[in-house]
Amino acid sequence: MMKKNKEVGECIIKFMSSKPDGIPKATEKRQYNFPRKAFIRFVVKDGKCFGSGGIKQYDEKRSFLYFSYVDGTDKAKEVEAELIKHLEEDAKNAGSSLIFANISNDEFAYYSSLGYSEIERISDERIVELQGAHVIFDKTMAKEL
Repeated sequence: MMKKNKEVGECIIKFMSSKPDGIPKATEKRQYNFPRKAFIRFVVKDGKCFGSGGIKQYDEKRSFLYFSYVDGTDKAKEVEAELIKHLEEDAKNAGSSLIFANISNDEFAYYSSLGYSEIERISDERIVELQGAHVIFDKTMAKEL
């Protein structure tokens, strides 16, 4: 099991869950839609946040990786890759066997380098519910966990 917090160079990747015992299973009945339950990790350096990313359970076997971003620190892409690795482990620990992200065309090479492959676009009402809005994207990339 991955540690909750991890140092990466001069940054710390911190763990946060909106549910005390972790990400809810897709089969759990929701009493309300907001706040949307998720695993979230923040990249912190000198007490300041330089990035974050999260996962939400899409269904019983798939997790949705969203809003992963790191900026303003040395080796931002290297730190972001480590952040995504932690989010993948969080998804696996929650019971997912696949993680996917909806990305823009300019992120394709980056996600490919992390072992993701393009799959059929996942753009449905469940995604809108998880994101809280319609978000424009070009491709869906996925990785087996």
